[in-house]
Amino acid sequence: MSKSKQLLRVKASRMAMTDPTNHSDTAWPYLSKALFSAEFVETDKVPTFAIDAYWRIYFNPDFASGLKTTELCAVLAHEVWHNILKHGPRAKSNGYDPQRWNMAGDYAINSMPKLANSLPGGCLHPSQKGWAVGKSADYYYKLLDKEGREGGQPGQRRGGQPGKPGKPGKGVGKGDCGSGADGKRRPWELGPPTKENPGLEEVQGEILRRGTLK
Repeated sequence: MSKSKQLLRVKASRMAMTDPTNHSDTAWPYLSKALFSAEFVETDKVPTFAIDAYWRIYFNPDFASGLKTTELCAVLAHEVWHNILKHGPRAKSNGYDPQRWNMAGDYAINSMPKLANSLPGGCLHPSQKGWAVGKSADYYYKLLDKEGREGGQPGQRRGGQPGKPGKPGKGVGKGDCGSGADGKRRPWELGPPTKENPGLEEVQGEILRRGTLK
C-alpha cells in the first residue's frame, strides 16, 4: 500500500474503534475524544508508532501495513494511553530515566487484558519476566531500576508465562514511544503546535485527558 492509503487505513481504524455499534475487539469507544483530538503524522523516521507531548501520533507506513486491523487499533489505543496517563510529565517531574520509564509505561499499558490480547507479537508484557500484571508504571520502573543496578538489561525477557506479547515479532514501543511516553523530545518530533503542524497545547491536552478519564 502507498503511504496515503496507510493514512486512510489508520483513520478508518480510528472510526471503527469509536463506533458505538462496534462490540468487537477493535472497540474503544471511551477513547473517542482522545483519538479524534490526535493528529496523525506519517513518517519513515519512526520504526513503528509513537506519540509526542502535543497529541500527535507518528506512524511508519511500512510497519502499519503489516498489522491486522485488530492490532492497528490496539496500537493506537496504546499510544494515546501514554498521554492520558501523563507518562511524559510524570517522567520529567520525577527525574526518571526516559527509556526505562517508557518501558515501564509500556508494561503498565500492555497489562490491560484487551490490549494484551490484541497487540502485535513482540510487545512488552510483565508476564514475560514473571512480574505481576496490572500494576502502575511506577511499580514497573522500580523493578527495571533494580534490574539495571544488578547488571541486567532493562526489558530483557527472562522467560515468564507464554502469550502473544511474549512471542517474537514486530513489537511496538520498547522504550521509544516518543515524548508523550517519557518527556524526551525526539529529533523527528515536530515541536510545539503551529498552523502547519497542528497539535494540542498543554492546557488543551489536560482538559482532554481529564475528559477521557471521567
